[in-house]
Amino acid sequence: MKNKLALLALACGLSFAAHAQTVEEETLKPVAGNKTLEATLNFSGGPSTQIKFRKFKSEQVALRYTTGISYSYTKPAEDASSSNLTLSFAPGFEKHFGRTRRLSPYLGFAVPIAVSTKSYKDDQVEAKGADSPGVYGNYNRSYFSAGVNGLAGVDLYIVKNFYVGFEAGIGLSYLNYADVEVKYKDDFTRNINSEGHYGLDFRTFTNGNLRIGFAF
Repeated sequence: MKNKLALLALACGLSFAAHAQTVEEETLKPVAGNKTLEATLNFSGGPSTQIKFRKFKSEQVALRYTTGISYSYTKPAEDASSSNLTLSFAPGFEKHFGRTRRLSPYLGFAVPIAVSTKSYKDDQVEAKGADSPGVYGNYNRSYFSAGVNGLAGVDLYIVKNFYVGFEAGIGLSYLNYADVEVKYKDDFTRNINSEGHYGLDFRTFTNGNLRIGFAF
């Protein structure tokens, strides 16, 4: 009888330990009601920071909100300077898959909206709407953009509630490029006005920068 009670107690103990381990494994990743906050840092081409906030409606479904800011200020000459400020916001949705302990792959979409302001100034000329007084290509004009991105990514949880991640996708964007006004400071050079235009951009992308985040 004593042996049976001992075996029963041992079985209960092992069952409790196994249950506790299972719960720990299941809660390594976010569950319903949890939130995550992550940062993506990029120091190529000027300081740039992207912050993403997610709210998990369940273990598989998350709403996401991404904000970004980048700013560059350069001096191509002693008396010349150009600046570029870009702000962005992108709400979206993620569907997570997998029953693994650490990996959380997902598919989703986002609706990015961005505005970029550029300017140039030296002792002879001042340009608004572009960061160069003589070239007004799409790449160096101020613009407004809105679009939709299809996303695929994965989060790897290093320890409980702390992860790194990777994301890629395809996107279609509408871009409205601003007018460019170039004003010369002398009295004999005619000012230049370049009318803005719009366009569509379809592209694939990968986020090769390190995403670091935590759940709470």
